[in-house]
Amino acid sequence: MEDYDYLRLRILLRRYSRPVNGRILTATISFVNNQWYVAINCLKSIVPKYAPNKTHVGIDLGLKDSITTSDAWKSGKILLKKFDDKIARLNKELAKRTGSKNRVKTITKLNKAYKDKANYI
Repeated sequence: MEDYDYLRLRILLRRYSRPVNGRILTATISFVNNQWYVAINCLKSIVPKYAPNKTHVGIDLGLKDSITTSDAWKSGKILLKKFDDKIARLNKELAKRTGSKNRVKTITKLNKAYKDKANYI
């Protein structure tokens, strides 16, 4: 039965970001902002071993700087102002629209702007 479920899921997944390794435990299909997402939980028995490292570096993912290491190296600032300005403009535009197709279009644009901001971080 597991092979049949895997084949059905494989047919469903035309485009995937990485191959499925291991036995599929669950698959959750969701529809968010006019896009379909599939989250797959797998049980993988073989874990690759890495060579021991002599130096250890800590990594901090923050809000002001995107990456800061324990060696005091900083990548760069996260610039969210352009996203915030667009979201504010779309919210003002949405407040002016009532019960029309343009309101639905503005809601779709606003959802896309929030998604773009979340993917940028």
